[in-house]
Amino acid sequence: MRDISTAAALLAALGSAERLSLLAAVGSGRAGTVAEAATETGLPVRQVVKEAARLADCGLLDLAGQRLSADLTVLAGAADALDAAQPTAPMLADDPVLARHFRHGRLRAVPDDLALRHRLADLAATLLPADTTLTEAEVNAALHELYDDHAALRRLLADFGRVTRDGSARYRVVPAADRPPQPS
Repeated sequence: MRDISTAAALLAALGSAERLSLLAAVGSGRAGTVAEAATETGLPVRQVVKEAARLADCGLLDLAGQRLSADLTVLAGAADALDAAQPTAPMLADDPVLARHFRHGRLRAVPDDLALRHRLADLAATLLPADTTLTEAEVNAALHELYDDHAALRRLLADFGRVTRDGSARYRVVPAADRPPQPS
């Protein structure tokens, strides 16, 4: 939980156009001092110092006297923490082949391989609550967390027997024991 809190604080610090501009100037090497940063960003020196201090609190900048330096690896750590917090992270950790089709916890494209599509259907089914009847809108909302084309995932779930659908667009997750077997 601490990693997510740290990532949230980092993103909040980057939510300012001035701080983002300052970080870009220092990170790109265009500004190595407070005076250079003020010139590069068009901000007053006093505001550069204030914004640099906020970025330093997050570990993104180091302010040593008038010298500024950036540590952008902090961003990579925050991205990794957010990736690890995705609901798919534990399942993808156990399936590196399927994980190659994901970026930051989201599906990039539905794989062509039939066995991978079955594993994807299993993973997508875990995003839906069991023993509950869901509307199509509820299924779409849950699947949209995984992939922009939630309709494709919904069809995949139905085609591979992971959900049942009645005529009124109500969906139910099929328990794992009742699902059709996967191809080898």
